[in-house]
Amino acid sequence: MSVRHKLARVIRRWHARLGVASALFFGVLVVTGIVLNHTESLGLAHIPVRSAALVRWLGLPAPAVLNVVELDTPLIATRDAWLYRDQPLPEGNGEVLGAVRTPALLAVATARQLVLYTLTGERIDTLAGDALPGLPLAALGQAVDTALVVRTPRGTFASVDGLTWQPHGGAAARWSHTAPPSAAQAKHATRLLVPALPLERIVLDIHSGRFFGRYGPWLVDAVAAILLALASSGLWIQWQGWRQKQLHAHRN
Repeated sequence: MSVRHKLARVIRRWHARLGVASALFFGVLVVTGIVLNHTESLGLAHIPVRSAALVRWLGLPAPAVLNVVELDTPLIATRDAWLYRDQPLPEGNGEVLGAVRTPALLAVATARQLVLYTLTGERIDTLAGDALPGLPLAALGQAVDTALVVRTPRGTFASVDGLTWQPHGGAAARWSHTAPPSAAQAKHATRLLVPALPLERIVLDIHSGRFFGRYGPWLVDAVAAILLALASSGLWIQWQGWRQKQLHAHRN
């Protein structure tokens, strides 16, 4: 067997192997490419996907749990949300100073504001600046008559509705205290606050290779190189077949 025939057999063998190896991955690239061409009509940017496993796979940071206030059920404060009864409170995020639950409302305080909610978690109002008797707030508590009590640099003040504040006398108050989260609370908050990723991003990450980790784009580049090799070897095989036909025709 001549060297040319041996080379042809080797090229045909590797052409077939590379074709099988890259067929599946190439199919994924084709499908995701077609989908991305129609992302607006399919509304992929508006389709949320929530998956803790997917978040871990993509290496996205877990929610940072800052502190906890023990109420009828723990209020868990994270950098991105306040969780109460397993639901995020509207406009709530960051470390809290304290929280109080009265028969009429739920009050959550930071150093710069006091946010009032209904007992079902709907926001009533956010008090800040001149709406508070003094800043920064140092503590939030509850008086015996269920009035809200805040401690400020100007003194201690009480309010029944959170709108009108009066100096608080010597009556006792139950002050709210925060604590570091337990491991169970941190895990629970992380599970509840799994970020929603738009389906468009997931498809784009798969198409670009970023979905497969830091070496994913290199994998896509390798597949592109394989496809180029397949195209080149395919042309060579076709040319060899055409050349053999021409030689056979001349001999006859």
